Amino acid sequence: MKSPGTRFRQMVRDSVRQEIQEHLIPRLDNLGKYAQDMAGRFAIPVGPNELLMVCPSGLVLVPADDIAVVACFANGGDLEPGTRILISQALQPGNTFVDVGANLGIMTLAAARAVGLQGKIIAFEPFEQTKRFLERTIWANGLGDLVKIHQAAVSDHAGTHEFFVGPTCGHNSLFPLEASSTTSGGVSGAGNRVEVNMVRLDAVVSEATPVHLLKIDAEGAELEVLESAAKIILAQPEIALIVEFGPSHLKRRGLTTRAWLKPFQDLGLDYKTIHPFTGKLESTNPEMLDRVHSENLFFARTQSAIWKRLGEKQAQ
Repeated sequence: MKSPGTRFRQMVRDSVRQEIQEHLIPRLDNLGKYAQDMAGRFAIPVGPNELLMVCPSGLVLVPADDIAVVACFANGGDLEPGTRILISQALQPGNTFVDVGANLGIMTLAAARAVGLQGKIIAFEPFEQTKRFLERTIWANGLGDLVKIHQAAVSDHAGTHEFFVGPTCGHNSLFPLEASSTTSGGVSGAGNRVEVNMVRLDAVVSEATPVHLLKIDAEGAELEVLESAAKIILAQPEIALIVEFGPSHLKRRGLTTRAWLKPFQDLGLDYKTIHPFTGKLESTNPEMLDRVHSENLFFARTQSAIWKRLGEKQAQ
């Protein structure tokens, strides 16, 4: 039989253990989650207008005066998380990823982590300032041997073209911007026009190159990019595409949603929307797309094995 002193000590230990389990451990868990979350929000000044920040795929160099980009990183360390997640699910080690409109390189980094050192990434960014940030991001992550960057816009013909600088680097375009997007309240040079080089995609990437995933974020020039990629797409039945769909871009071009989708369908490609946060693929139609502000769409042929593979991964 236990002595009164022994029973008392046991009661104290039980009480302390219960207090730890019910109160202290949950608080420590919350503190750990908070610390992990905040760890992705630091910014290191590395130049007069340069901040080194963290995203889930690595380090990203961003312009300090691009408030929209800096705010997104500070609020969670990620831009378009759903698309980033889908890229990591769609690509496999050794694959080739083509990034048209690479911008600061967030999706390029996600692809690099997925394809590994045996993979290949070909990135296009026409604006010289953004391309310099992209180059240094690639260097900071030790991916110089994996990523080939071209300072050019992809279109349906080669040459040069006027390029419109937006208030944030993700809105730069070959087409005139909306009046609300030409103010100088954003990045330095917003509202300016510069000349950029243009190339056809099939002049840089051979149709014999096994491209597994092509991302097109061209701020209104998606159909021109598609036309220059048609030979590549037709030559590769398993290729998949991620394409930005923006009704405002269509309006500027005088296109309907159905007219914009038709060239993709003519190439035998089916489509679904990418959930902006989870990356889950969701069924849609032209009428639903008419009502969105902006969506990233995933395209592949009906019989492509990637639908099943993504379905299995997303079910996990």
